[in-house]
Amino acid sequence: MPQSERAPAFQSRSEFDHIFQLHEKQPWTRQKHDELYSLLSECQNLEEQLLVLGLLSRYENFDEDRVNDTLAYLRDTVIDEWKLDSENTIVVALHKKSSPGSAQATLHSFKNKFAGSAWSAKNFVAFAKPAIEVTKSNSNVVFIDDFVGTGKQFSDNFDWYKSELDKAGVVGVSFYLVSLCIMDQAINRLVARNVVHSAGIYMKKALSDTCAGSELSAAHAMMKSIEKNLGWNAAAQQQKYTLGYGQSEALFRNMENNSPNNNFPIFWWSRRVGGGGRRTMQARL
Repeated sequence: MPQSERAPAFQSRSEFDHIFQLHEKQPWTRQKHDELYSLLSECQNLEEQLLVLGLLSRYENFDEDRVNDTLAYLRDTVIDEWKLDSENTIVVALHKKSSPGSAQATLHSFKNKFAGSAWSAKNFVAFAKPAIEVTKSNSNVVFIDDFVGTGKQFSDNFDWYKSELDKAGVVGVSFYLVSLCIMDQAINRLVARNVVHSAGIYMKKALSDTCAGSELSAAHAMMKSIEKNLGWNAAAQQQKYTLGYGQSEALFRNMENNSPNNNFPIFWWSRRVGGGGRRTMQARL
């Protein structure tokens, strides 16, 4: 039977307290005991371990209750704040691929929040291509996802969607976006495309937007030191995902769903340097 990673050696009771405090603030980590100690064992010193524990304690964790509350808030935004009418509005998971993604799962949960209203199943479309076929001139399109990081994927998909509407002669469409979480770094891309947006939370970069100067340099150096344990396929892959895709420095969890690649890769990268798998705090396929 394979043995668990050896727990790191902490120096005092106060250092153990950081783990207990993490479990209290982030209850989901209690079910990740082996994964947590495996990650901490990859750290070279106490300072790196405390950086890891501090970041985990700051995760924006969307458990079932928080997801339900946030989706109810976003429904109220659509109906009461934006005053969109079911007669000329569709809600779309902006996803061009045929395989399901987080947007489809979020859409499925979102639509039942409209039960008992004038809205019906026809207002909700799971993939972008079918949505284009039913988008009419002078209507509203509300895109939905669980997480928007750099905004690049959304913008690329949006630009394609808009160009398809232009080809079909569909004009005067107003665009909106709702999400459990949108990173601040994505907002400029949304504004440039006149996309009105709302989220349960707007997220800053965990290090770059909260630290400065020597403190930030030290934090980045420690994180990249821990990342040396990750098994990258090539230098280009490392450059792409260091500190999270686009150096997003994100801390987002939607229950046990697929981790965004914008999160720090030490929390989800499944391969270790030299080969073999890593026990990770989050899963990503």
